[in-house]
Amino acid sequence: MFRKIAFAIVSILAVTAIGCFGGHIQSAGYGTSAATPATIPYAPVSLTATAGNAQVALTWSAVGGATSYNVYFSQSSKFTLSSGTAIKTITGTTYTHTGLTNGTAYYYMITAVNSAGESSGSNMATATPVNPAPPAPTGLVATPGNGQVSLTWAAVTGATAYNIYYDTVSTLAVGTGTKVGLVTGTTYTVTGLTNAQLYYFIVTALNGSAESVASSSATATPRNGITINLTPGTAASGTLPYSDTTSVTFGFDANAVSEKAVATISSLAESDLTLPAAQRATKDAAAKPMVNANDTFIAAFSVSFEPISITLLNVPVTIGGSVGTSIPVGTTLNLAILKNNAWVDITTMVVGANQVLKENLRTTNLQGLLTPGTYLVYEPAKGTNTTISNLGIVLMADDGHGMADGSGGLQVIHLYDAQGALLTTPTIAYLDYSNAYDLDGQALTPDGSQGIMVDGGNTVRFFSAAQTGVPVASTTTLDITAYGGDGDSIAILPNGDEAIVSGDASNEVVVVSGILNGKPVAATTIATPGDRDGLVISNDGSVLLARGYSGITVYAVAPITPISGSIGGTVSHSYTQINNLADLGTGYTEDGRDGMAISSTDPTRAVVVTPDSGSIELVTGLPSTPVEGTALTLPNGAQPYSVSISPDGKLAIVGSDAGLFMYSGVDTGTLTPVGSAYAPTYSVSGNTVTLGNISTLGVTLDGKYVVVGDSANDAVVVIPYTSAGFGTPASVLGGVAIPNNDQMLIH
Repeated sequence: MFRKIAFAIVSILAVTAIGCFGGHIQSAGYGTSAATPATIPYAPVSLTATAGNAQVALTWSAVGGATSYNVYFSQSSKFTLSSGTAIKTITGTTYTHTGLTNGTAYYYMITAVNSAGESSGSNMATATPVNPAPPAPTGLVATPGNGQVSLTWAAVTGATAYNIYYDTVSTLAVGTGTKVGLVTGTTYTVTGLTNAQLYYFIVTALNGSAESVASSSATATPRNGITINLTPGTAASGTLPYSDTTSVTFGFDANAVSEKAVATISSLAESDLTLPAAQRATKDAAAKPMVNANDTFIAAFSVSFEPISITLLNVPVTIGGSVGTSIPVGTTLNLAILKNNAWVDITTMVVGANQVLKENLRTTNLQGLLTPGTYLVYEPAKGTNTTISNLGIVLMADDGHGMADGSGGLQVIHLYDAQGALLTTPTIAYLDYSNAYDLDGQALTPDGSQGIMVDGGNTVRFFSAAQTGVPVASTTTLDITAYGGDGDSIAILPNGDEAIVSGDASNEVVVVSGILNGKPVAATTIATPGDRDGLVISNDGSVLLARGYSGITVYAVAPITPISGSIGGTVSHSYTQINNLADLGTGYTEDGRDGMAISSTDPTRAVVVTPDSGSIELVTGLPSTPVEGTALTLPNGAQPYSVSISPDGKLAIVGSDAGLFMYSGVDTGTLTPVGSAYAPTYSVSGNTVTLGNISTLGVTLDGKYVVVGDSANDAVVVIPYTSAGFGTPASVLGGVAIPNNDQMLIH
């Protein structure tokens, strides 16, 4: 038994030692040794995950003996290899996992694989894919309000929302201060702020969870203020309670805007009015930020509109209010706007009874408060010429070449003193245009800031600051040779940016635009049935009358969405010819207003005088259905040259070669003579003369005086009037060049 067992063991060992390979027997001591069996690799180490846009990039250290790697991932941080999703047979040590959801966290482990099997998992790594950050917002503007600041900025492409950060320190940065998150629009009003506190603001753009770097900062100081909702067709008003003693009231006409808007008016302290650099260079460094160093600060405020595209109202704004008893009744105050780093006077106000603040002369239109900006109410220093602002200024072209250099220019006559009292002898200043001849017509923007003149040399000329009483000539000119040349008349629209200019063309007049921004151009033309040298437009801008040798052409004027003109510039009104009143032609060549006047209170009514027939006529039903009234002939063969209508729309005052005539009934439809010809004697330059040839005239805005240009005696005569007739001449200025047509303008 023992021997058999031993033999069996020996036999098995022998076979094992010899082996059998492909039919060949090889001994253990002959040739090469057998291969080492494969072992399962170690787990990978140093796994990192880097987030991208909808993807995660993975890297790890190579493992010896590994032939490939498996990636396991999950959205749970507690996942295991068996619960995760596998991505297999990755041969390198990097992998980018794509098609992921931005903003979602992903968790990863890696295993190494070879023929012996798969390792255990690596360290866990995580990353959250994100969108790329958008660019920083631009154009941030901060507008202060009452306890709030309104912010606007330019939209950022790809942004889904915005973050706002604000603080009272200039070191404001993303993550500091107060955050207002996930604002979806490009405007936002930060409320609950402290008035008189300076705030800093920045905005970032968001795209999912990605946040841009910050915009440039903007600052604003909330102030006590008001907001006024403006709706087309509805009048609106509001009062700014500036202080315990001072308030400012604003009134917006029903036609002030063409779309819904919000006006924000905020009070400003004197300390807010930093002296502009241009003024600081010419004043003591400690000077107050006023027009003159010794001016007295009364109030200041800012005006802004939403939408911000509104930079000009259709019609002016009224202003009123009250001041404290420390400012005596009768005190003259000026209102100025900050333009180009300098204060520009707009209008003059007077402290009335019970300290009521009102515009001097104009109580229904604040000429000039038309644009967003910063405004200052101040008492001019004694002896400064700004105290004359907007007080009865007469503008007359001097086409008789009475200027010092023998060329034409503008005569600027002041009728009133600083307190609004009529001067016995008006004062005169001159705006000389070098090499200008045959100056015929002039017109003003509603705020008096920009003026236009046209001469016989085919040139339209411009000037500014007429509302201060000291106009400044502009170097800008416009050649109208292509539209007839020999400019004759100008009528300007209430928006102040468009004017109609006649130039002796037989079939057209030209529209000039861009007046307010100082870049005037010919914008388009209006067809006429013949020469139309005389132009008048109604105060509301709805009626245009163009008169010439062969008739009066009636046009309806209407605001339109601004369009690029066929010639150049921007046209914001349509001009539709309604009728041509052929029998009301001048029968002669004339300039200026050509003996026409439209009622300031009723644009459907106009009065026309005709020298050849010696008649005066009322036209009603403008512009749609013009109806001519009965023509009245002036007595004793008098020839009428000029006409104006009283501010209340009731009286027509006619200038002739035989003196003044008055007619009532403009408002009722039937003209009736009031008295007879008025041709008083008066004293001028030491001589007693008789009121003679009145080729031009105008009525003061307060309705108290008619101002006549007596070309027979080279004098301007100021005559009081009532509905009963004319009074004794109250003021005379001699040595004046009187234009030969109806073109006096009183501002």
